[in-house]
Amino acid sequence: MQMNKTAYLPTITINNKKEQKTVEIDGEMKEVEITPKQGFNIEIRNEDKTYTKEFFTKDLQATILDYKYEIRSKYEHKQFYVSNEFDFAEGEDIVRVYAPHTKEVLYEDRYEGLRERFSIGEKNSVGKDKTSYDLYIVLYILVGEKIYKFKWKVTANCNWFSYKKMFDDDKVPAYKTIFDLEKKKFGGSEFWVLALINGDVIDTDEFYENRKILREYNASFSKKNSSNEDIKVDKIPF
Repeated sequence: MQMNKTAYLPTITINNKKEQKTVEIDGEMKEVEITPKQGFNIEIRNEDKTYTKEFFTKDLQATILDYKYEIRSKYEHKQFYVSNEFDFAEGEDIVRVYAPHTKEVLYEDRYEGLRERFSIGEKNSVGKDKTSYDLYIVLYILVGEKIYKFKWKVTANCNWFSYKKMFDDDKVPAYKTIFDLEKKKFGGSEFWVLALINGDVIDTDEFYENRKILREYNASFSKKNSSNEDIKVDKIPF
């Protein structure tokens, strides 16, 4: 069984890539780890289907139009796998886990069934099975007049699940979202932790218009998704 192809949008992530710098310490040149530049990266797909990642912006405020989730195998896991985007709020979406290079589906189930299938035989602090994957939040956000994806790994510091209450039951958020970064230190390394906070009041008409475009596009793409044709970036209607 093969995994259907999915559409691509430029994707924004936190700039937490470790950087090395050569400095002189006690008369010797040594490599030291430095804190990444505060801000966000963007990954863009080129016409030849290669990808370029570059620094996007230091500060980010956006309108969240929609959200999904996905899983990705942890970096230390020997088999690399990812999933389709899904919504587990009602437990209805089927999660398809596949090898990204071959698109071969390795396993499919509702989200709760994945914990047992990908368990590593250990328990976390709340007594649930630890798994070989990380859960990611996929936000569809409007920045200026363009729509992007924003991907964010769920960690203990993540405030998404309390923040998203303003979106429950398909509510229209009253505010744009500020993607606020704070420097944290753990195990000798410094990194940026994200918190979502209310920003400017949104333009309701703009929100409705862009969410309608996004949802109609996603619905139309789902119908095309059974074909072998990839959807090019320039065909995305926003």
